[in-house]
Amino acid sequence: MERRRYFRVEDTLKLSYQILKASGEAPVSNAFDLIAEQDRRMEVLIAENKTKFPELVELISLLNQKIERLTEIDKVANKSITYQARAVNLSACGIGFPETDAIGVGSLLRLFMLLDGKKLDIDGMVIACEKGVGGFMWRVDFLHPSESAQEQLIHYLVRKQRDLLKRQRGLAL
Repeated sequence: MERRRYFRVEDTLKLSYQILKASGEAPVSNAFDLIAEQDRRMEVLIAENKTKFPELVELISLLNQKIERLTEIDKVANKSITYQARAVNLSACGIGFPETDAIGVGSLLRLFMLLDGKKLDIDGMVIACEKGVGGFMWRVDFLHPSESAQEQLIHYLVRKQRDLLKRQRGLAL
């Protein structure tokens, strides 16, 4: 018999996610470190060649600024999260939800949920991806949730459990 760490509820939540690291890929933070190192190297090369090749240095600087602006536009676009109502199995330590595509076990996600209208962002790791009817069921363990995130989840789950018990008692009478 499997022992669960927390009460679980079947619910429908507004949920979105971002894949931070697919199973077998380098973490996204390594990409940011690489970009930062490339920026430092470009600054050194630009400073060294500013007097020798002023037009070329200006062109490179303009291209770099253009790339940075495009990145900022992309960041702004990514901040508007599109939540999708999904049937979920939720506990204070993880979540399961259906998805059309498979994902590798060990993939890291950032989950964005709306619980009672309040935003909750939490990181998780895929611990299972099972074939189901019409797609796959992703099972995700939450990774190091903050105290406030844990509290928000527990309050939500306790309220859902209380509502479920009230409905069951009402049907039994």
